[in-house]
Amino acid sequence: MTMNKVILATAILVTTSTAHAQTQDTAGISVSGSINAANTCTISVDGGGALDAGSHNTVDLVPTGDILSEFKEFNATVGCSFPTAIAVKYTSSLPPQPGAAYRLGAYETNSGKVAAHLYASIGGSNAPSADGVDQAFAAIGDQDLSTISTASTLTPAATGSPISGVIGNSDNIYTVIDANNNPVAATAFVLPFKLGVWSDDTSSGWLNDIAGSSFSLSSTVTLELHSI
Repeated sequence: MTMNKVILATAILVTTSTAHAQTQDTAGISVSGSINAANTCTISVDGGGALDAGSHNTVDLVPTGDILSEFKEFNATVGCSFPTAIAVKYTSSLPPQPGAAYRLGAYETNSGKVAAHLYASIGGSNAPSADGVDQAFAAIGDQDLSTISTASTLTPAATGSPISGVIGNSDNIYTVIDANNNPVAATAFVLPFKLGVWSDDTSSGWLNDIAGSSFSLSSTVTLELHSI
C-alpha cells in the first residue's frame, strides 16, 4: 500500500513539472532535396562544333564539282540518367534535295540553282559505342520511332552510309544496335560521323547567278536526340 502511494506521487510530480515549462524561443531547419526518377538525356558534338569550308575563287573550282572543305570527323556524345535506347535525327539549315537524298542540304543561288552541298556520313575512325562497347548503326528514318524498341530487329548500316537531310528517308535517322541487331539501351553513347562541303557541277549555270558577289557557305547542322 505504501509503494502504490510513492508511484502515484512521482507521476503527479512529473506531470506538474511539465505543465509549468515555458517556451522561450524556437529555431528551425529547412530540409530540401528530391528523388529524381525522370530520365534525362543530353547530346553534344566534339571537334569544336565547327567546319571551315574556307574561301575559294571561282576560277579554281573543279567544273564537275569537288570538295571545298576537309571531310571532317566528329563525335556526337550522348549521356542518359538511366539506360536508354536512342536515335539521332540529322537536319541542316539548308533545303534538302529529295532528288539527291544522299545529301544533307543544298546551297542554292537566288534562282534556285544548287551551287554546293553538305555531305555527311555515319562512322569514322571508330565504330559507334554504347557504354564503351563497340556496336553498329541502323537507319530508321523511314519508320515510326514509337514502334521501335530494344526488342526490334533492325538492319545494320554500313560504315560510310550517307546521312540524308530528307525527312522520311531511312538515312535521316540512325540508332545504335548490338550484335543481335537490337537497339541498345545504355547511359553513354559515342556516335562518330563525318561532314564536308562540296561544290556542284558548274554546267547548271550557277556561277552566273553569283557573278560579282560573294556566295556564303554558312549553314548549321542540327542533331536531334530521341529516346526510343
